Amino acid sequence: MMSKKKGAASVLLILSLWLAPYGEASMAPAVAVPVVSAENTAAAPAESAVPLDARASLDKAFDQLAEVKNGTYESSLVVTTPLGSANLESDISFILEPYTRAKGKMAFGFALPGAPEFQRDLAYYIRETEQATAFYCRLGHGEWEKSVTARQPHDKKVNEFWAAAFHNGFMDFAKDVQFGVKDGAMQTYLVTVDGKALGRLYLENEHPRLSDPEWQKTLDSILRSVPDFTYTVTIDEEKKTLTDFHANLTEPVRKAGLIYLKRSDMSREDKDKYRKVLSESTVELSLKGRDFNELEDVQVPAEVLANARDIKAGPGVLNTAPAGKHDVAK
Repeated sequence: MMSKKKGAASVLLILSLWLAPYGEASMAPAVAVPVVSAENTAAAPAESAVPLDARASLDKAFDQLAEVKNGTYESSLVVTTPLGSANLESDISFILEPYTRAKGKMAFGFALPGAPEFQRDLAYYIRETEQATAFYCRLGHGEWEKSVTARQPHDKKVNEFWAAAFHNGFMDFAKDVQFGVKDGAMQTYLVTVDGKALGRLYLENEHPRLSDPEWQKTLDSILRSVPDFTYTVTIDEEKKTLTDFHANLTEPVRKAGLIYLKRSDMSREDKDKYRKVLSESTVELSLKGRDFNELEDVQVPAEVLANARDIKAGPGVLNTAPAGKHDVAK
């Protein structure tokens, strides 16, 4: 079992990458900061004089990330196709103790030939207490909205799964790990991920259940067929922090698209057209870290606390009264 700090840091990093696609405050509870009980950690063994190989060195580096108590992650997802391009920029700053506080923003944009570029922004805050997690968000220049979700037994299972998958999965799913460039304290690693093992973990643990049987079969097929892919990660060995991550997700996304086309009822002509689009498209994911263990605090502004409109966030909602009335996540 991992410590609370390690689990929280892992899920916060996942949150910075995956919160943006949902784009609605009502989805926040699905990716809430984890509730993992604190444990006593054993004293670290004495350093070995034997040089570590690349796999062992990276595994040790991920263990040391548990010491990060606060910081900022910036992520970028860029999709390019013959029909246009899309990008998702996101950042999240977080404090893990005594309770998690986080603030972030996301910007989604896409461009089509001959059309004005579309841009949509989302700002958000997260406030955690022992009893609940509050999520505040504002789309564009609209009003602030708030959803407060009580801790549920299911949350612990989901969050522990994701924290364990993120922390251990780097190594568990690594077919190959090699040392990359070393520049001072910065050590880069090149990692090849076993796609089928990664898909199998998600299929067996957090498999979503869709109402449409055909969509369900398609999703099952996609998760069983995730191809291998590569990523690079850079570790600051002095500060023991992750400073850069980059993954080329073109092949996994292309494979998913081809499976969808195979199972769809499109005409042969349309399928051929979209196969060509998939063959000429790319998907790149990047992440950078900074300000680790340097932030003093992250708080929700008083005007947001006072004016945010309460919305329902699904099962476990604690607060549906007008803003400013019993704020359980203070």
